[in-house]
Amino acid sequence: MEDGIWLVTPTGLTPMKRTPYQTEDAFQELLAKYPDLLGTDPASGSEGGWLLVTREMEVPDAADAAGRWFLDHLFLDREGIPTLVEVKRASDTRTRREVVAQMLDYAANGVAWWPPDEIRSRFEVRCVQEGLDPEERLNVFLGGGDPATFWTAVRTNLLAGRIRMVFVADEIPPELRRIVEFLNQQMDPAEVIAVELRQYVGQGDMKTLVPRVFGRTAVAEVRKGTTQSRQWDESSFLSAIDPSFHPLASRLITWASTRGSVRWGQGGRMGGFVVHTRVGERKVAMLSVYIYDRGPKVHIHLGDLGTAGVEPDLLVQMVAKLNAVPGVKIPPVGEKSLPSIPMSVLGVGDNFDQFAAAMETLGTALQPG
Repeated sequence: MEDGIWLVTPTGLTPMKRTPYQTEDAFQELLAKYPDLLGTDPASGSEGGWLLVTREMEVPDAADAAGRWFLDHLFLDREGIPTLVEVKRASDTRTRREVVAQMLDYAANGVAWWPPDEIRSRFEVRCVQEGLDPEERLNVFLGGGDPATFWTAVRTNLLAGRIRMVFVADEIPPELRRIVEFLNQQMDPAEVIAVELRQYVGQGDMKTLVPRVFGRTAVAEVRKGTTQSRQWDESSFLSAIDPSFHPLASRLITWASTRGSVRWGQGGRMGGFVVHTRVGERKVAMLSVYIYDRGPKVHIHLGDLGTAGVEPDLLVQMVAKLNAVPGVKIPPVGEKSLPSIPMSVLGVGDNFDQFAAAMETLGTALQPG
């Protein structure tokens, strides 16, 4: 039986025949113009949850290298999760193993080699090229959310490998579906899904698009603890973590609030906050705290502090003192440095006091933001 659907009109039933996309470029353009075809925002469960960064995003294979590959689309959701999208037509036989390997190449190298502010820069460039105001476009997307906190979340997600890989095709073969479901169940914090976007064409200009999302199986949802987005605060943060962490978490939040402005994020399962401070006239993220499957982690924004103008020697001294805390091992300072410390480590002995003293190494270089 031929695949088709029927459209009910005032004059009766109109047959809509399943029709392949004429070109891959037309398929890609459709997705760029109507990102809601990717499905509802996984965090909020609502439409309008996708922000296009750019099409044909360059992916280098080494630091400071030119793009070796080109990703079809890069989107962001409202949690600031980079969403890598590859589009293939069913007529392209690479929609199986080869496209999976291709996507993993993009993801691994993008996380490793995209400069910290590359995503924001490419979004702003695209907006200007299309005659849009980047700030206005972002404000509409966030619906009143704080842009600085959003871009900090984007950087944190990227450096922590919290990304989403999406395969889009007009037909998802069973083999690709099984691979996607398997990867999505096993990978954390990354997510892997596939979107089948069938096209049906009728008389005249009538066209219907029918998306189906694969990969978000019940097993994957349980393992990843997927929930709808919410505005986090201290109360919801404490209720989401093990009670054994409560005294330490409250102490950390109190300490952080005296060193900068604590801004709580929006999100589903990875709730948390960012502490902003100032280096001269520039606002910068000093640290952030997020919930993970194995407990909360404290991220030190070494890369942000360095690019904001904190003296390299001060950062080196701070890292040395942090590494003197038992259980802490932070690599040398670099442009993309976002080392993390399990909160459980800070709860041992006088580790928190040593941690706080190490952070105080920066002294007057930082001012409350």
